[in-house]
Amino acid sequence: MGKVIWLVISLIVLIIVLGVVVSFFFLFDDDVDENSHIGIPQEISSFCDQNEGDAERDLCYAFQLVENYDYDYECEDVYSTSTFLESCMSEIPFRNAMKSGNPDNCEELTSSQKGAPDGFTYRNKCYIEFAKQKEDLSICEKIGDSTPENRNYKDYCYILLVQLLNDPTGCDLVVNQSLKSDCGQLGLLV
Repeated sequence: MGKVIWLVISLIVLIIVLGVVVSFFFLFDDDVDENSHIGIPQEISSFCDQNEGDAERDLCYAFQLVENYDYDYECEDVYSTSTFLESCMSEIPFRNAMKSGNPDNCEELTSSQKGAPDGFTYRNKCYIEFAKQKEDLSICEKIGDSTPENRNYKDYCYILLVQLLNDPTGCDLVVNQSLKSDCGQLGLLV
């Protein structure tokens, strides 16, 4: 019995030692891309850093990172042109809300933030993204009706979910008649 315990302890120690050795190997690996940006996968960094000129490189990152809320990076580490840097900074609260996994955090976002295109609201985009991610029509309800623009966002959210879920239930919730007609043309309305 004593030999078995000694053997198990020896194996555990060996595994720990191997784990430490392997960790040091990866920490001091000389093949690490010096241009890779903290928090962004190396394949994206390598791809975008091939572009000549800051604007082209920044545009590449903007397109690569637009739907990836899981990456944890500092805007200053990625973008060098002021336009892209300001846009990235304005999206930080939105990205944080998406990373939280809780659609209630969308409420904390201001309707529109610096750098947002005209008519674009981060709060509404946040609700729409969560509704798609969680495949949940009820999240669309969180988009207010206070303005015609908000109402259109809500209708758009319903239509997206109708398509995603292949379920016509959301078409009944669409208020805008033109959009409701579009929803019906999806061939899902009975």
